[in-house]
Amino acid sequence: MIVVDNASRDGTREMVNVQFPTVEYIENKDNLGPAVALNQGLAAALPWADYVLIANNDIVVHRGSLGKMLEFLRRNPDISGCCARLLNPDGTPQYTRTHIMRLLPRDPAKSGPATFPGNGFALYRSKVFKWIGGYDETFFFFNEDLEWAERAKRAGFHFYYLADVTVTHWGGAGEMHARPASMWICFGATYTIFDATTLFLPPSSSMASL
Repeated sequence: MIVVDNASRDGTREMVNVQFPTVEYIENKDNLGPAVALNQGLAAALPWADYVLIANNDIVVHRGSLGKMLEFLRRNPDISGCCARLLNPDGTPQYTRTHIMRLLPRDPAKSGPATFPGNGFALYRSKVFKWIGGYDETFFFFNEDLEWAERAKRAGFHFYYLADVTVTHWGGAGEMHARPASMWICFGATYTIFDATTLFLPPSSSMASL
C-alpha cells in the first residue's frame, strides 16, 4: 500500500507509522493537489504492480469489495478498470458518477459500462497508465480524473461500474475546509477541461515521468 500525504497536519504520519508500518509513505511539504499526489503514487506502484487501486482518503472499504473488483477484472480481460458504488455514511446511496457525459440518468442499482471510473474507489490495470500516462498536473483540484478519463476513452480503453461493490464515502471532507476557494478552483478546472477537450490540446508534459 502507498499513501501520499499532501501536507496534512492531523497526525496522519504518526498514525500510519504506528498502525501500518509496512505502508510506503510519501510525504509532501506542501499541498500539491490530487493530480501531483496521484502521479507520485503511480510512479511508485507501476514498476511492480499489475493492478492499481486508487481511493480517496475519505473512503471506508467494505469487506469483500476489493476482492470482487479484482475477480471481475481477471474474468474480463477486455475491461481495463472498474469502479464501486458509493454510499453515504448512513448507508443510503450516494450519487456515483460513471460517465464523462450522459443525457439520461443510469440506474445506480445496475452494473454496466462506464466511461468515467473516477478516483473515488477504482481498480485499474497498470497498463492503462503506462499507455496514456498519469493525471494532468495543470489541474490543481477537480477534473483531473475527468480529463484522464477522456484520454482513456479516446485510446480505446473500457471500464465498468459494479453496483454490487460498495464503499462508504464521507464526501468532500477535505474540500469543506475551504469551500469558497474550492468553488473558484472548480470553475477554473471546468474551463480548462473544456479548453483541452474542445481544442484537443496535448496533455501536460509532467505526466511523461510515469
